[in-house]
Amino acid sequence: MASSVRSNPLETRTNRLKLANRDTLYFVTVGEGLALGYQCTVKGNGTWQARLWTGDKYVKHTLSEADDFMEADGDNILTFFQAQGKATVYANEARKPELPKGKPVTLGAATTAYLAWYKEYRTSPSGHERKVCS
Repeated sequence: MASSVRSNPLETRTNRLKLANRDTLYFVTVGEGLALGYQCTVKGNGTWQARLWTGDKYVKHTLSEADDFMEADGDNILTFFQAQGKATVYANEARKPELPKGKPVTLGAATTAYLAWYKEYRTSPSGHERKVCS
């Protein structure tokens, strides 16, 4: 299991309750392209969110409530370290490539698609295009 990131302002409920209420979340980076966010609320527990960089945009995902006023149960109410773990699981699942829907791809179709890509993107080390037989 990966080691946990430490963040003094978000780690304990005492420190989180000292944070100012604001519209933006308090974020801490917990992995490559992954941040854990905490949102203060006026009443009740704050919320944990995962923010994942997909290469062109951020995707936010609400994880659960924080353990500000209630004990963590590991599912609906999480500690800082439990939220980190849940954010990492979410990121790993979100980064998995989606399998194409519909009928399976044939070897001929895959080869044709690859050769088309190869003609368009592949160049020789000298920068001149290589001739590819069709």
